[in-house]
Amino acid sequence: MEGIGDESGGGLMTRMKTWIALVVALAVASVAVIVVFSIKSSNVEDSAGVRNRAIIDQAETAAVLKQTKDAMISLWSYDYRSLDKSRTAAEQVGTPAFMKDYADVFKNIDKLAPQTKAIVTATVPHLAVRELRDDKADVIVFLEQQATKQKTGQKSAAGARLRVEMQRVDGLWKVASAEPF
Repeated sequence: MEGIGDESGGGLMTRMKTWIALVVALAVASVAVIVVFSIKSSNVEDSAGVRNRAIIDQAETAAVLKQTKDAMISLWSYDYRSLDKSRTAAEQVGTPAFMKDYADVFKNIDKLAPQTKAIVTATVPHLAVRELRDDKADVIVFLEQQATKQKTGQKSAAGARLRVEMQRVDGLWKVASAEPF
């Protein structure tokens, strides 16, 4: 009996030590898992999806969409009878750097529109904010233009897809660049 008691006592101690070691190992593993998930969840803010406020900031995304649409209409609509008005409207919606580039475009409008007596009306049937970060937004714009040449009565239509970079300036979203794609 003594041998059995010793074995069972020794066996019990061995089993307890094994059980304690197992509990400690599980506790360490659990802590490790919690630490890893905590680090990963704190990095979620740094992930591309969360940094892109277009996904989570509906009010600001709506403001970008409205101001981009209005800017596209101002930039790409004109009437040969009031080109100064069109130029002034365009200057309000672009950054200074963009307006330098746009000035070359408007030189052509200034020259050709009076000759053909062109009236061009731009519409934006579709647009979407691809990315919104800090004071910059990347917007995809589908632009349509209806043109009438009063001199000949000829009508035409054109469409374009534009990638428009918007930049917040003094609380307003202004066109920083517009490139067809």
